Amino acid sequence: MPADAPLVARSPRRHRCELLTANRFLGLHQALHGLWVSALVLGILYQIDAVSPAWWWWLPVYPLSWAVVELLFLPRRLAIALIAEQASRGEVASVALKHGVMLRDVRVVD
Repeated sequence: MPADAPLVARSPRRHRCELLTANRFLGLHQALHGLWVSALVLGILYQIDAVSPAWWWWLPVYPLSWAVVELLFLPRRLAIALIAEQASRGEVASVALKHGVMLRDVRVVD
């Protein structure tokens, strides 16, 4: 690295995006998990004869299932946000220490 090159570290946002992509449950987005949860709920309701099999039941059930899945994954997302913040701070400190500069001289980029 040339002596006049800017010292850069990744931002917490970039770390968070990488961690969220790497930590998908079974590699799927929460919307797809909401889809199978809504199918499961409608299947159970159909088996106990609570609802008739109408196509419009998907309209209210899918958003509710997606919301439930998002709430289930919320603790994981909060933990990932904290880990991303710590990783970004650690990377800034590591770059500053490696090049012998102050922390404020390291630029944080997305």
